[in-house]
Amino acid sequence: MKRIISFLLFLGLALNLYGEPPKNFRQARQLLLGLHPKGGTSFYCACPYEIKLKSKGLAGLFIPSCPMLKGKSRTLSFEHVVPAQVIGQRLGVWKACQSDKGKKKTARECAMSDPRFRLITADPYNLFSAIMRVNASRGSRSYAISRAKNTNHCQMEVRQGEAFVTPQLADNIARVYLYMDQAYPELRLLNLKEKIKFSKWDKLDEASEADCDRFEKILQKTGLPNPIMEAACHLAPLH
Repeated sequence: MKRIISFLLFLGLALNLYGEPPKNFRQARQLLLGLHPKGGTSFYCACPYEIKLKSKGLAGLFIPSCPMLKGKSRTLSFEHVVPAQVIGQRLGVWKACQSDKGKKKTARECAMSDPRFRLITADPYNLFSAIMRVNASRGSRSYAISRAKNTNHCQMEVRQGEAFVTPQLADNIARVYLYMDQAYPELRLLNLKEKIKFSKWDKLDEASEADCDRFEKILQKTGLPNPIMEAACHLAPLH
């Protein structure tokens, strides 16, 4: 079955049957909403979510119920595993500036004027549905593996200035970082020590069927190759 999928993906690339990569976050969001129209589970806390139409016909993510978040905000959005702030800093565009009218703009607003920043932060392999409050607590902190049970019942908890994740989530995070480091060498995202760390995390667990399904759908929609996920899903390299 894996060989059949690999052949079909290779054929798609050879015949140029795939779509184009999103050029900005808005396009990436629309693409991701279309991958699983019936919903899915959030990245850090595995809360089931649904996709519903909001005002003006726009689709949004909605968590109908999640016991571990009882009484707390359940607002979801698509969030970066490799933070936008880190990408902007590595590109040298994450800094406050002024508009043409002299109005002060935030570092994020200034970075958005850079086409390379917009393109890299729109990469769908780096975007996952996450509870905004949980993602905000992580910020741009580095990840570490936690062997203890997280007290917030999610697979990520911020302690001592680091975002501690369970081994069950660490392999997914590792594959995103290894991919982003390979896909965008100008970022110089990982040093040797970090590459070794994430390479070990990658082997903590196999990619799930859902992980591979997501990869295949993104590839079909965008034509963006991801050698890290190809290897994790045991597919032949797509060249």
